[in-house]
Amino acid sequence: MAPVPPGQDQVGLEKVRHPPPMDYLSAVSVCLQHCFTGALILQGSMLYFESIPSSEEHRSFDPRRNRVNYYGPKELAESFRTVRKNTITIAQEIPEEKYGFRPAPTTRSVGELLAHISLGYSFQYQVHAREHRSSLEGFDFPSLMQRLTAEEKTPRSKDQVLEMLRSSGEKWAGWLEGLTESFLAERVEMRRGMIPPSKSRFEMVLSVKEHEMHHRGQLMLIERMVGIVPHLTREMQARMAEAGQKG
Repeated sequence: MAPVPPGQDQVGLEKVRHPPPMDYLSAVSVCLQHCFTGALILQGSMLYFESIPSSEEHRSFDPRRNRVNYYGPKELAESFRTVRKNTITIAQEIPEEKYGFRPAPTTRSVGELLAHISLGYSFQYQVHAREHRSSLEGFDFPSLMQRLTAEEKTPRSKDQVLEMLRSSGEKWAGWLEGLTESFLAERVEMRRGMIPPSKSRFEMVLSVKEHEMHHRGQLMLIERMVGIVPHLTREMQARMAEAGQKG
């Protein structure tokens, strides 16, 4: 603590350094003043950015930055196409004679798993594209699951499976491209008792890609079991080898 200059009131100095505690109403008043000041600053900032002209020198201001969702329909479609492309590569590299292979007796075969992936968009497509549902109450899950299970078990050649992957993938990706961000922001009520009680359409349609990546991990393990090094692993190994040579 710095020495008190001659003539300085020690008591007065202590009041400045350690002000007495405020009563409740005074504390609330100070908090409200700070909140009001912050609101004025925020409002001023918003008015400033709204006043920026859309001229050549201001094109660097992407209008999408003013939205919460940076991952829109275009990104949904592009990322799904990337995932489906890798799934198709795996399906191509597994020999047709291995399409009947099952890691365990009660699991899907390779062919059934690939058909399951192909049909993975069906539920979300029914809810959002065909019925545009705002609630899952009353949705006939058992009938849909029975139909999809029967579709999975339908015998198919390797070429038929590949065509199924291509056509269903493009159907889903093409639909995603045409969506609007307002549509993706809409919420759908889940069935009674489910947690969370509602989800955005964005979260629900994104689950199709997540579902496929989950099963693609299984396919990559199956590849190892039948003696195939997955293409994504080979590509990573090639990049690592190239980086090692440069280093």
